[in-house]
Amino acid sequence: MWWDHPWGPGWFFGFPFMPLVFIAVCILIMVFVMMPMMRRWHGGGTERTALDILDERFARGEIDRAEYDEKRRAIAGR
Repeated sequence: MWWDHPWGPGWFFGFPFMPLVFIAVCILIMVFVMMPMMRRWHGGGTERTALDILDERFARGEIDRAEYDEKRRAIAGR
């Protein structure tokens, strides 16, 4: 009775490897969906350098030009 129907158990999911392929495809879809969310949660994977932080502090007005130049020379001298 099942064998006459084209969508029977032997057509697609009847093969032993098809459930494994289905699981692998589901895992790949989840990985590609989750990757952008993980990057957003962890700051995009970019690390700020000391010079970036120094530039931000100068831009916010936390340090003046003389202190900025002094610290920039110290960072460059490393």
